[in-house]
Amino acid sequence: YSSLRSRILPSLEYIARSENPWYLRLQAVQYLKIRLSQDPEIKQLLRRLKEEEKHPILRATYQKLL
Repeated sequence: YSSLRSRILPSLEYIARSENPWYLRLQAVQYLKIRLSQDPEIKQLLRRLKEEEKHPILRATYQKLL
């Protein structure tokens, strides 16, 4: 688990922060939430993504999702 997590987490975080179009960022966040949110580090990452997001649709979605 930790080996896989350490390999995919940087890519998922990059996508969740900067990918365009916006719905690809949403898909990365949804994956993190569904698959990895038991991990305290991922919970913190999701909180930061929610706080830092600027796109209005994503901000509204994250308010409900996260």
